[in-house]
Amino acid sequence: MVINQQRWQHDTCQCVYIENYNTDTDTFSINHFEVICSPHSSISDDTTRYNTLVNDNKRKNFFLDSAMTSLPTQLTQNFTREDGSTFIGLKNNIKYNFTFSGTGQSRVLTVSFTGITLTTQQKNTLQSLANQKFGVGKVVIQ
Repeated sequence: MVINQQRWQHDTCQCVYIENYNTDTDTFSINHFEVICSPHSSISDDTTRYNTLVNDNKRKNFFLDSAMTSLPTQLTQNFTREDGSTFIGLKNNIKYNFTFSGTGQSRVLTVSFTGITLTTQQKNTLQSLANQKFGVGKVVIQ
């Protein structure tokens, strides 16, 4: 069995943790936290804290993906890599802004886009999407 250790810090908080990766089983597990940020300090055990961090990060990323899928004409463009393959990303002039507020497992993700003015209807569409995917009050669209 080979265990590799990886040090992680998500862009959703200041927590830093060491994760074990078992190459035989292709599984990850938490080893320990080096830094615990204030918003996550109320969570008493490392497993719950780790799952909360991962879920916060997924919510941030999955919301962006859902927004790009729902409003492709407004938000996205095709890009070409050096190898000739293509991918879809945010238009060059658009920036995805996000912040989290609250503590523990009840943190709220607040998002906005700069470089584009979304209509009220478009924001309502995104808010409905977020409510369906994550629950009411977990994501706020500005």
